[in-house]
Amino acid sequence: MLKIQQIIKCIGLLALVPTVGCMAQKPIMSTSGNQVWYNVVSAAEGTVGMAMTDRFATSADFPVGVETLQEELASQQWKLVQADEDGRLVYLVNRNSGNILQPVSKAARTYQVVQLGKAVDAGKGFVLTGLGRGQYAFVGTETDGQTRGLVAMQQGQTIAEEEPTQGSPYAWTFRLADATGVKLAQKEKPTIFVRGGRIDVPGTTDFRVVRADGVEMSKTARLAPGIYVVTVGGRTAKVIINK
Repeated sequence: MLKIQQIIKCIGLLALVPTVGCMAQKPIMSTSGNQVWYNVVSAAEGTVGMAMTDRFATSADFPVGVETLQEELASQQWKLVQADEDGRLVYLVNRNSGNILQPVSKAARTYQVVQLGKAVDAGKGFVLTGLGRGQYAFVGTETDGQTRGLVAMQQGQTIAEEEPTQGSPYAWTFRLADATGVKLAQKEKPTIFVRGGRIDVPGTTDFRVVRADGVEMSKTARLAPGIYVVTVGGRTAKVIINK
């Protein structure tokens, strides 16, 4: 594997870029019954063909990077999950870790570094913006009110703010890695979001929420801070709700 020298950061934009180009090839959203995994590949000069990778376990400063594409590597496989009712906003969920990529970044030296999390408790999802020729940009408005797009670049490199275009650092393509439907969904850990103290499992309402002391809770209730066990399709996951 090549030594990691590429990162993904957030670059501020003046406004959301309207969707342009043909959207016929728009990637498929995953649901609880249909898991579709993609390699998200840079189309930018200098990083073209390199895949978005979850590096959270090895790099706290730059938890999302671009590395040489390895098609079967789970840390390079992502599914798109609908983040709002009308399907305009999306999250990216990593297959290896279950980490969720959303419009939340932190300042690190000269960078706005993309953060990863286990649950959605900030941010509003990305607008998946078509650039044409199968290329897309991820543009999101963060909790500080700033609109930023994901770019692939070499560590230490700086670029001028610009609008997302084909072949720019904002441009990404989707390569289908795996789509085995219900059978795969039974093997994977459920994707669970926490929104305002409420549990949300995209694509299904058939789940149970149990408090740490064994008391079953309402699926629609606003939950007090604590530890809960969520069961979806025979799979369980522990969720911690903070105040």
